[in-house]
Formats: sequence, structure tokens, C-alpha cells
Amino acid sequence: MVQDENGRLVKAPREIQMRAFKIAEEMIDRLRGEPYPDVAPVSMAYGTFIKCCGKLNLPKDISMKSTTRIFKYCCREGLVSDFVLTQLRYALPRDKFAEVLAESGYE
Repeated sequence: MVQDENGRLVKAPREIQMRAFKIAEEMIDRLRGEPYPDVAPVSMAYGTFIKCCGKLNLPKDISMKSTTRIFKYCCREGLVSDFVLTQLRYALPRDKFAEVLAESGYE
């Protein structure tokens, strides 16, 4: 969804949604490394990226791969929160959600 010139929310074309995803992906990757070596992501950054994957109209393979990748980073960094788990639940199908949790050590 994007705002039109009158402030109303309208559904954006898929190419615009894909562009928004690429920007979000670039930002989370930058937070995780160069060129900001002294800046670390927080739980909210991971959860918001996962939310982007779930809300934007992306191809399923891209959405699921990106969601899973970022969740695994979040787990490794010890930043899993209720917000992250809620966004993960909405971004993935039920069976994939359970699988990703199990792979990450959650039962």
C-alpha cells in the first residue's frame, strides 16, 4: 500500500512493491555489516523487515527465503522478541512457521 496524492492508501503495483522490498533488504544488510560496522540492528529492525516480507506482494520464494534468512540472523544475535515472532507468524504459512522455529531451536 502507498499513499496517493490525496492521502488515501492504494495498492501499489508489484514492481513498486518489489522496489520497496529491495530498499528494505539493502537497509537490513547494511545494518548487519558494512558500511556501518559500529551500528548493530535491534529486534525491531528484524521484525519490521520480516513484516515487509509478509505484507508486500512478493513472489513466495523470495518472501520465504528472505524471512527465513533474517530470522536466523535474529536468532544468532539473540534478538528474538514477541514482535519478531508475531511478524514471523504472519509472514509464513503455518507449516513453514513451525519448521523455521524448530530449525532455530524452538519447540
